Amino acid sequence: AICLCAHGSDAKGKVRRFAAVVHGDSAKSPVLATFDEWGKGYAEGQSGSSDSPPPKMVVSDVAITMVDSTGKSYEVPRAAPRRGSGDGAGPDLALRVCGAVQVQYKNGRTMLDFQSQGVNHTFILGELQGEEASGMPSPTTPCLAEETLRQLNEATSTLSGVRDKVTSLKTVTGFAGSRKHAMDTGTLKIGDDLQSLLEGLSAFQKSFEKPGLAPVDMKWGTEGKLKRLLAAHHPPCKGQDRRNWTIARCSGKCTNERLANTKSTVAAPKTVPLISQLKLPEVIEECSGSGTLLVVVCLATYALEQSTYARTLAEKVYAQVQQRFAQGADGAGGPAPAKFVSVELSEIGGFAKDYGIKEVPHCLMFSGRNVVYSQHMGRKRLMTKEAGQSKPCVLLVEPDPANQLKLEQRLRRAGATSDLAMTGTEATRLLTTRSVVYDALLISGRIRVDQQRTVASAMRRQEPGAKIMLFDASVEAQQDEDPEARKRFHQECSQIWAYAPGCTALAAVLSRSDVDDKRRLAGAGVDKRDFLSEVLGVLQRGGVRAPASAVAAGGPALGGGPDAVAAGGDS
Repeated sequence: AICLCAHGSDAKGKVRRFAAVVHGDSAKSPVLATFDEWGKGYAEGQSGSSDSPPPKMVVSDVAITMVDSTGKSYEVPRAAPRRGSGDGAGPDLALRVCGAVQVQYKNGRTMLDFQSQGVNHTFILGELQGEEASGMPSPTTPCLAEETLRQLNEATSTLSGVRDKVTSLKTVTGFAGSRKHAMDTGTLKIGDDLQSLLEGLSAFQKSFEKPGLAPVDMKWGTEGKLKRLLAAHHPPCKGQDRRNWTIARCSGKCTNERLANTKSTVAAPKTVPLISQLKLPEVIEECSGSGTLLVVVCLATYALEQSTYARTLAEKVYAQVQQRFAQGADGAGGPAPAKFVSVELSEIGGFAKDYGIKEVPHCLMFSGRNVVYSQHMGRKRLMTKEAGQSKPCVLLVEPDPANQLKLEQRLRRAGATSDLAMTGTEATRLLTTRSVVYDALLISGRIRVDQQRTVASAMRRQEPGAKIMLFDASVEAQQDEDPEARKRFHQECSQIWAYAPGCTALAAVLSRSDVDDKRRLAGAGVDKRDFLSEVLGVLQRGGVRAPASAVAAGGPALGGGPDAVAAGGDS
């Protein structure tokens, strides 16, 4: 099969490039050759001037490249072909693609000669120009053009008659009281469903042009359709109640009924609940009676990315505040006198104006019934300015090179830094020579049990509260090892996995480790943008003292504002 293709067109709409694709009858080589009108292309076959058939031949403007069966390529220089006639049209080219098809490039024109079972035909690629077009049959004769014009006029007159008959459609009343539509050619019966549809379309048009003239049910039905379209094309607002998407009745005011019935549009975390503005005065009154600091994080649907950041920040700071108060200096810790809640600014009407909120996310802190803190959270950082050093540092002991990179990547995705050791001796050397304080040990079960105990003992001497985590625990003990010793070591480990742990499992274990000790953190309150320091500073100024573990050794007092008191002073 020979397929002639035309690619693209010029500004006048004329085709400006032609190509041919020769398809074979074999599944192994379905496409035998592809050539354009300038002789550039690709062929699988043999050269017309040689008996040795190269398997592949690539023709370009510069050269003809032939690749033999051994993979060696030969280049034959070729001048750039030019369109025209005579000797200046460029060199001739003859390639036999198969037994029936031969490709020729002669006088600036590509031709495909087909000869098979007595059938001879020549395919010419390109647009015929000048003398080439002489003697060829014309595609359109004057007789054919006149016939086409007559058929077009006849069709136009027929359509005009149909249009006139449709416009003359009128309504009459039958004997049984049913509606009938009569035309000049006869009577056409239309059912009640079609009639109601026509009336509905008319009312739908009126609801857009003049809403007051349309029926009430149709007007609000149209509004409901538009509300569904709006909700479908605004994914961040898909949780909004469609009853509040009003078009004509909405004045921008936020009523108590809407506040009570509106669904939350920002997914609040579990430990920082999302409350309605109607309940916020009750929560303020409750916290003032119990002496609890109320932290209100203001979120908004129209600032989804910023709200997600503030929600995550409030979640982590709440967990850190609870952890610091639970670990008192004398061991008698308790819950932190602070409560975190979040509100939705898109639903509160004049709340933002009353408290001077101009940008989302925003944080308000209430001590008693008074606002003691109001600041934008856009540039707050989660930890202190030494936050890079507060990540858990894990010593990984893995002798298998195939799992080393995987485990290092999982630890990094879990938010921890790691050092790698391939043997127990190397791990012990890292613990004794390096000044890095490791928070956890992740050791493979393929290590001998005596080396596991040596590394674990060195880790506990450096950091008594370090976690000992063992993976590949399903590996059986070696012949010269004591199975009971391996079982005893398993009982001493903080966490055991039968196989290599995933990122989620590592993050769940490492998130429970206390890395906020005074050897890691700089003085809290040095960086005024530290949200954790500001919460603890407000608690301290309100008369609630944070435990000693929350204050860095030698650092200033906990507090983010400019009026923060000195360490050990009175509020």
